[in-house]
Amino acid sequence: MSAVKYTFLIEGCGALLLGIRFVPQFGWHGVWMAVFHSISAFCNAGFDLMGNFASLTGYVTDPLVNFTIMALIVFGGLGFTVITELRERKRFSLLSMHAKIVLTGTAFLIFAGAALFLAFEAGNADTMGGLTAPQKVMAAFFQSVTCRTAGFNTIPQDTLTDASKLLSSVLMLIGGSPAGTAGGVKITTVAMLFFSVRSLMRGREETEAFGRRFSRNALARALCIFLLAIAFLFVGAMVMSLTERGTACGSMDFIDKMFELASALGTGGLTG
Repeated sequence: MSAVKYTFLIEGCGALLLGIRFVPQFGWHGVWMAVFHSISAFCNAGFDLMGNFASLTGYVTDPLVNFTIMALIVFGGLGFTVITELRERKRFSLLSMHAKIVLTGTAFLIFAGAALFLAFEAGNADTMGGLTAPQKVMAAFFQSVTCRTAGFNTIPQDTLTDASKLLSSVLMLIGGSPAGTAGGVKITTVAMLFFSVRSLMRGREETEAFGRRFSRNALARALCIFLLAIAFLFVGAMVMSLTERGTACGSMDFIDKMFELASALGTGGLTG
């Protein structure tokens, strides 16, 4: 029942906030627009009703739409178990190792991703170049959040720099949290591999995080999932390169093919 309760509560709050913008713009149809986009964002689906493949590019300077959609995406990506723990335990020190990894990993990816997107796109006239400094920061955060398999976009994806396309592909491949609404190989999988590498570099035999040890079976499963995802990605790129010769897809740059494949594999929903 907690999952159902939190779903209706979060999506309802999102719909009310989006309705503030959509109802004056679309009239009574804006109510449906607000509900639809709230559900789509929380479920990390990325479907929109704007038409012409515009997604939310018309709202790139709108803080209400941007931050509401971002909050819905993040809550959906955290997973219901983490949301429940946050409500019941409140203090970070009391949370489970799973919740701690999800929260710290999510925060790191969002802020690090936003900083890199800002560095890569701030001077790009086709994406963020025409925005003010605060608007660029907001657009960078939105891109960082939506790449966690949400599928919305406020800046054009086809005119991103190659560095941003590569970063977007990595974020889409990682995805969100287990028991959440996002796709990808999951942040816990990547986190376990990170902690394993860190332990090896420090000369330690056991892999630990937040005072707890990972079992060897858990690490083996994480490595298997990650390697399978990488294998599918590169095999898909090779197959696409061979089978799409002479077509519009065949003329795509390799980075664009990787972007599309990462989006499909991680159920990201973004496309150039």
